[in-house]
Amino acid sequence: MAKENPDDPLGLVHTENFVLIDTQKRIRGFYDGTQAQEMERILHDIDVLQNQGKKSLFFGLINY
Repeated sequence: MAKENPDDPLGLVHTENFVLIDTQKRIRGFYDGTQAQEMERILHDIDVLQNQGKKSLFFGLINY
């Protein structure tokens, strides 16, 4: 995340935090970018969001 900083030559302040927002603009998670475990978690959560609603390739082809 960044916000304006008039004292910085680039004009921005960066933090180590990430926020995951879905396509409906809902916050899905907060993550600390300095923690490897948090980065693994956000990558997993992104994968879950990208695959949400997708059906398996074999959906409907297997008799139960």
